[in-house]
Amino acid sequence: MKAVGVSNYSEKRLRDAHARLKKRGIPLASNQVNYSLIYRNPEENGVKAACDELGITLIAYSPIAQGALTGKYTPDNLPKGPRRRIYTPEFLTKLQPLINRIKEIGGNYERTPTQVLLYLSLSIHQSSTSQCLPLQSAGTIGKHIHILRQFLLVHSVSSSSRIECC
Repeated sequence: MKAVGVSNYSEKRLRDAHARLKKRGIPLASNQVNYSLIYRNPEENGVKAACDELGITLIAYSPIAQGALTGKYTPDNLPKGPRRRIYTPEFLTKLQPLINRIKEIGGNYERTPTQVLLYLSLSIHQSSTSQCLPLQSAGTIGKHIHILRQFLLVHSVSSSSRIECC
């Protein structure tokens, strides 16, 4: 076994797994967690700091918040199923200024909200000792990856374009 990746590990469980694997000479490579501009718990609960400290890659699943950050849902166009409990009309109304800013940044660079969000996920922690990688569904990432690579090579989001959330 070359390395191990885990999913949804708390800081305590992450540190324990890292120590146990290290004794066996196996690196803990990644921890996949829910992480986006509207769900930033890994920054608050110690998971992000532990990943930084231990050199573990943080893989952010749902970096576009199940489409909510792209404008896919609105107070008049709610998601179906269980997502409707999370993305209520009230929540989506509060989210609208952030969505507008994401679209504005994308418009400045001729990019979609998804491309902007993936870029932000890749760049938001570039000063960290670990990495933060966005995980997008395989069906949609392919259509964005080429443009995203070009975007990363040609553009950078200036400090005046910084997005602060909730």
